[in-house]
Amino acid sequence: MQLRDYVDDFRAAGAEMLALHCEGSVEGTEKFARRRHLGFPLGNDDELNVVSHYSVTSTYLIGPDGVIRARWLDRVHDRVSGASILAALNDLNAEGR
Repeated sequence: MQLRDYVDDFRAAGAEMLALHCEGSVEGTEKFARRRHLGFPLGNDDELNVVSHYSVTSTYLIGPDGVIRARWLDRVHDRVSGASILAALNDLNAEGR
């Protein structure tokens, strides 16, 4: 399963999934999002304003207070599973974070 298959599960756990695309123009990012039917917001960072502060292939779980609560330092073809993210989210919810 891909992460987009977990969007409803993440939302049910009180979270929203966001992604950044840094390989093209704003228009290219919009076309990519439409073509893939992502079901979650995809921002454009073609000038690397955000990505320069984080790893390009990483996944972050950020709390409502803006604090990073979990992170996975992924590789391009070996991404964290949706099940792992959901488990971490459920753990944080159980802890009251």
